[in-house]
Amino acid sequence: MLMTDHTPSLHTVKHLAEAIRDNVSRVIVGKTDVIDLLLVALLSDGHVLIEDVPGMGKTVMAKALARSLGATFQRIQGHLWSVAPGR
Repeated sequence: MLMTDHTPSLHTVKHLAEAIRDNVSRVIVGKTDVIDLLLVALLSDGHVLIEDVPGMGKTVMAKALARSLGATFQRIQGHLWSVAPGR
């Protein structure tokens, strides 16, 4: 990939990713591996499905990430049985 005037430097991306990680880590403690995976998905233009047992902070983590990015947040909740084949 060629560097253009609109392409941030690796140093800039690293600095921003660390700032986002630090900000989300203030809200979500002990899930640095999950936060790092969220950042990987974000930087690679990917998608994320956050799975965990109820009450573990999935929604709070998504909101903290959105706020760190200056983005909006909307929750979509689904159930496995509602998307299972044959339904």
